[in-house]
Amino acid sequence: MKFKNLKYRNRTWVDRDGVSHSVQEGIQCLDENDNFALIPISESNTDYLEVLAWVEEGNTIEPADE
Repeated sequence: MKFKNLKYRNRTWVDRDGVSHSVQEGIQCLDENDNFALIPISESNTDYLEVLAWVEEGNTIEPADE
């Protein structure tokens, strides 16, 4: 897959005590054909391994929105 844009995606929620929590849910991906995907952060996911190789080439994943 050839990446055009990668951005972390967080999932945020508030528990019953009113405490806000946030976890990294995955990486939003826009490929060269403008197809959107959410890539899970998992070493067993081949798309994620491609992302790691892409970063090794000097590319950067954008931070998640606040």
